[in-house]
Amino acid sequence: MSVGASVAMMILLVASRPFEVRAWRAGRISDRTATILILVRFPLIGLVVGLFGGAGIPATVLLMGLMCIPAVLLYGWALRRIQAAHADLLPTRPGGD
Repeated sequence: MSVGASVAMMILLVASRPFEVRAWRAGRISDRTATILILVRFPLIGLVVGLFGGAGIPATVLLMGLMCIPAVLLYGWALRRIQAAHADLLPTRPGGD
């Protein structure tokens, strides 16, 4: 694969984030979906590196599997962070809490 295609894929992974944030703030995607969209970037980066780096299929699968480990481990923490950020976006009630 060409270097240009790999650079385009990496830019796409980064450039899609503002659209996801806008959709999340508007309520079109849930907190869990936003968390998954954030964490799925780890294995996708492994896929891009494996494919465009010329690695074989077993090495690419192994790399993607290794990249899934931080995504799985960080899921709960990232979901709590996103839920806390979502709670901060909600308007407060006029009478107090």
